[in-house]
Amino acid sequence: VLLTDNESNTDQYSLKVSFDATDVYECNNTFSDASPIVFDQEVKASIRHRNDKDYYKFEVTTPGVIEINVSDVPSNIDMLVRLYDSSQSQLTYFDGSNGQAIFVEWLVCDPGIYYVLLTDNESNTDQYSLKVSFDATDVYECNNTFSDASLIEFDSEINASIRGAWDKDYYKFEVTQPGVMEINISNVPPNIGMNVFLYNDAQEELYSLSGNNGQPISFNFNIETIETYYILLTDNNSNTEQYALLLDFLTPVVDVTSQASNTIIQPNPSTNSITIQSQFPIQSIQIFDAIGNQMFTQKEGDLNRIETSNWQSGIYFILIQTEAGLALKKLLKQ
Repeated sequence: VLLTDNESNTDQYSLKVSFDATDVYECNNTFSDASPIVFDQEVKASIRHRNDKDYYKFEVTTPGVIEINVSDVPSNIDMLVRLYDSSQSQLTYFDGSNGQAIFVEWLVCDPGIYYVLLTDNESNTDQYSLKVSFDATDVYECNNTFSDASLIEFDSEINASIRGAWDKDYYKFEVTQPGVMEINISNVPPNIGMNVFLYNDAQEELYSLSGNNGQPISFNFNIETIETYYILLTDNNSNTEQYALLLDFLTPVVDVTSQASNTIIQPNPSTNSITIQSQFPIQSIQIFDAIGNQMFTQKEGDLNRIETSNWQSGIYFILIQTEAGLALKKLLKQ
């Protein structure tokens, strides 16, 4: 310590030097000096001077959600929280007000070292509390784009969550034969109004449906083309509770290689009636609308002619059971 001036005085001044080592995480004012921390272990530290920067680092080994909790913030501190990836690029941030507790969550898909920065332009010797947690319970993340869609199977329930506002959960499944598919979404958390989208292999939207908060969703859809399909689930709210998704076929898939596939429907488009021509006896007919809702089933009477005059204009699917197998036909009603 050097004390000096270009003037003089016989009166004595007083000098006292103290040392405070209560903040064991200093010095951590840069990325290179970031203090390593452990998940779910509380850290106590302080913003000791204006624009003091407290950097912390931790390692992520699997996809999951980083949860940052800052509490016990001194009353004059507007805590600024920043999250960075291993390349020190900012991922997200939160600017608090005086004494405000802060919670930040962020989905990460790449393993590596991540950093948290806490800072403010004020100072206080009182200590704040920091706890960083990591949630990897949603094994289907990261599936936020078509290219990252999680592959799922029919008749196999999956459980996942909408962890951030507008978190996008993409799933894909393979269809090897035409048929009528059912999509069921249950156990929807009470604050989640699930938005559901169905896409074909070209990523063109085929159907969409929005539910109310906590509402289960179930709908049918006729699959006519053999290809990869995608389902997107999303909402503008967040919840750690998991929903359940189940795909199933309501009817047997159509054997497109059988002789039944040669069945013909005329005229198509139709206005008043259609005639079904098959070289094999027809045993039953099921009619579905464009989203897979069954309109009616006919097993008796004239199965070669169907009245369509009272149908609304649109796309319909006709599932025809013959002695040779099933045939699925698409009909346009004008």
